[in-house]
Amino acid sequence: MKRILTLFLAALLCGTTACTSAPAGSDPSDVSVILNVGDDLREPVVLQEDSKEYVCENGKVAMTSLIQYDVLKDGAINSAAIPAINARIAEEAARLRAEADEMSKPAVSAEENGELARAYFANYTISAVFLTDAYVVFTEEGEIYSGGMHPQDSLSAFNFSAQDGAELTLDDLFVQDAGVYLPRLRTEVTRQIETKRLAGEEDGSLFYENYADALVLTTFEKRWYLTADGLCLVFAPYEIAPYTAGVLTFTVPYDAIADLLADKKIG
Repeated sequence: MKRILTLFLAALLCGTTACTSAPAGSDPSDVSVILNVGDDLREPVVLQEDSKEYVCENGKVAMTSLIQYDVLKDGAINSAAIPAINARIAEEAARLRAEADEMSKPAVSAEENGELARAYFANYTISAVFLTDAYVVFTEEGEIYSGGMHPQDSLSAFNFSAQDGAELTLDDLFVQDAGVYLPRLRTEVTRQIETKRLAGEEDGSLFYENYADALVLTTFEKRWYLTADGLCLVFAPYEIAPYTAGVLTFTVPYDAIADLLADKKIG
């Protein structure tokens, strides 16, 4: 979303509802990259949209919601993987729609009682951002307002094997268990933050003084994804820095964790 702040160590890195209803693989840098973050190349995917307004009987809109998600075209990757990946993304889009439907109920109630100061909204974009012969990565960006002073931004991800469409976990990437690889990832994030602080960079002052306390508890579940330059780790607003910092991402170069990776070609 608009306020997502990216911190990179690597070189780059309609419908209307009434108120009453309401793996194993190769290094991504070594294989053929079909689609990478920031590219304008969109041939491998088709964008789907699910737009919905929650309109009260008085005609006022209590909440809006837009869910956009990419669908892989035939031939984008190994044909055996496409159905499983598309089904998983469609499942996530359906989950978000159901979540938005539930979220609309208090908005509708508040509007009916004349108490809704600002219409709610729930907008999500699920994008295919990295496709190779080995991996397929989707990111999910969210911007939600359900009352209060400001919206909430979010960023999560889905990492798949391009061979069979299996969804990957962090455990799948490493030969050691979480008790070994998580401390290494946390140490790399800390190093990047402290490097910025020592260099006097403006964004180095964003972090809480006790950010390390929160870092120790972070497992990065659903908040990591593969890129050409390294493993990207995501932190939600308020997690290690104030709301104004937005969503924060750190890219850990593959060579910094090469000894822990299950596939030694990575890094």
